[in-house]
Amino acid sequence: MNIAMLIARFPPVVGGTEIQCDRLSRALASQRDHVVILTEKPNTLSTIPTDRPGIEIQRLATVGRPPWSSLIYCIRAFWRLMRQARFDILHAHMIAAPAVLAVIIGKARGIKTVVKVACSGPYGDLATSRQTLFGRWKLKWVLGHVDRLISLTHDIEQELLTAGVSPAKIVRIPNGIDTDQFRPSESAAEKRQTSRCPLRCFPARFRPTASGETGHIGRRASPLRFDGTRRHPPNAITGRDRGESSGERPLCPLLGPLCFTERGGGHVE
Repeated sequence: MNIAMLIARFPPVVGGTEIQCDRLSRALASQRDHVVILTEKPNTLSTIPTDRPGIEIQRLATVGRPPWSSLIYCIRAFWRLMRQARFDILHAHMIAAPAVLAVIIGKARGIKTVVKVACSGPYGDLATSRQTLFGRWKLKWVLGHVDRLISLTHDIEQELLTAGVSPAKIVRIPNGIDTDQFRPSESAAEKRQTSRCPLRCFPARFRPTASGETGHIGRRASPLRFDGTRRHPPNAITGRDRGESSGERPLCPLLGPLCFTERGGGHVE
């Protein structure tokens, strides 16, 4: 099949949605499907990786920041998709500008469309779309005209059903783990080395930002270091955000009785 992936950002710009798109594209290419990725060209990177085997990456130059960069991307991608050979599937990632474009092209050229909903909750695709007039129109257009919606979780599926989406349109595909990449240590040497190393976590998005997403502790996500042999009070974390004083913040119930305190060097331990 000929498949077009529409996504605002793509590696080397990395996030959960970008990684999902990359790995899905690789898997499809390994099955000898032809995959074309249409994404924005990063303005801050001087060198950009070339195409992956079996995958054609078309990076479209834009100017400024959303919504203007998104508008430019849509115009340029629309022109490309209308001129290129017909695709079998248009797959957009997130209910954002690429999803609107996918549905428009799909209607114009008779192509099946798929949109993956990124997340749920107050910072999810549906909630953030409802914050503006254009967002509400975008949501109505995409949900009403797309052929299939991919739901990663039960919560996403419930939000789509509450929004009036037909159950026949929703396909539940939960996130998985690549067991070849993430596997237990096999050799005794690896186990000894791992036991001496602290677990490193990378916190992201602990608080809301003005853009409607959630922000990081500091301008960049700082690594957390955890020594599993220590015992501390439950679920406390301290860290300095830009211009803010340190303060305790809840982390995650799964971590149990752990405490992370601020250390030098821009990370917490």
